[in-house]
Amino acid sequence: MSQTQDVAVTYIGNDDPFKDRLYRSGLTFARGQTRLVPETLAARFLQHTDVFKGADAVAAEEAAQKGDAAKQADDTQQQLDDGKKREDLQRERDDARFALLDSLESMDKQALLVFAADKFGQKLHPNTGETKLRDMVKGFVDQYGMP
Repeated sequence: MSQTQDVAVTYIGNDDPFKDRLYRSGLTFARGQTRLVPETLAARFLQHTDVFKGADAVAAEEAAQKGDAAKQADDTQQQLDDGKKREDLQRERDDARFALLDSLESMDKQALLVFAADKFGQKLHPNTGETKLRDMVKGFVDQYGMP
């Protein structure tokens, strides 16, 4: 499946289904479900002894022979890949937002007025100070999203 060693972990927590958001893997677990996950992720999961426990390797192997674990392994890898794609997309969005906020820092008063009018349809009073205008335009980015 992957070059790193996979480790079987079993979800023993109370949420059903459980979705990993802490480590951004995007994996979902049903109560009692065992998944083969990459070693580094397994180590993180197993730190939370009230939620995860290490699965017996023999039991995981028996499940693999039955075909259940093989299906789960494919599903696990797919969920990990999807989580990575979502994380990469979010990182790209964040980078674009930060670049826009950085460019706002270099705009003068007139440029801020034009930007607010063109991108957000907001006509701001020209007597407003530059710092206040910049804060208002940043607020529009937060409120309305990227233009």
